[in-house]
Amino acid sequence: MGFSAGNAPGMRTALESEESQVFWAVSHKDGLVGEQRIGIDSTAVDAGNTPTTTLRGGNLMALKDSDSNAYVYNTDANDGTQGVAGVLGNAQDMLQEGAATDRFSSMMTCGLIKRNELLGLDAQAEAVMTRMGFKFDDITPSGAAFLDHPARVDLKITDYTVTAADNGRLFVTTTADTNYTLPTIAVGLSYEFWMLADFELVITGSNNMILKNDAAASTLTYTTGGQQIGAWARVLAVYQTTTTLKWLVKHNTELTYAVA
Repeated sequence: MGFSAGNAPGMRTALESEESQVFWAVSHKDGLVGEQRIGIDSTAVDAGNTPTTTLRGGNLMALKDSDSNAYVYNTDANDGTQGVAGVLGNAQDMLQEGAATDRFSSMMTCGLIKRNELLGLDAQAEAVMTRMGFKFDDITPSGAAFLDHPARVDLKITDYTVTAADNGRLFVTTTADTNYTLPTIAVGLSYEFWMLADFELVITGSNNMILKNDAAASTLTYTTGGQQIGAWARVLAVYQTTTTLKWLVKHNTELTYAVA
């Protein structure tokens, strides 16, 4: 039925239809699906659908860093949409009177999910979704669910101050010297950093990094040319005592590095 812009009251011919049920439960009332309301950006498209302005149910969704709006998951992006946030349960037409418009919808954030109904699922997304609380209908989980997959992979080309909101991310640098400054330490925070080209990699703390027989280090640096490709470090905030948190650092000791 429609009463918008010049339409006569009554039923009209369906323009399109979709049948999808991406969850196991008979209904949401069974408590087997968690949902969250989202604002889908007007520019969001479903590249595999015709028309692309209709987002199909089953699409993995992500939130862009710049506006926190929802878009279709894009594993090749570097703007936040490379991190899965949920699953669109039902189709969403992005057009309103012919124009693409921001839409208020919902996505599934945990629950029993049908693998074959999902669009855009890859090993990275599967591992993250498993940790989010999704359980796939094929019962036997893939090995990827148990591997150490980061919550998200971010590419950086300049110095960057890490935040608590970045928890669980892998940072990759390829084109420039980069200094990563760790955030205020808090239990449960963990990050990983990799240098994939011959540039300097520096991890900076605040007299709270455990490195090379030093329980109060402030920097880990890979600054020797020819000894930088493959430099990496993983940091995890742990209690050194019942009241003192430290960054426990695991890193590449085969390349030349310095601790200060």
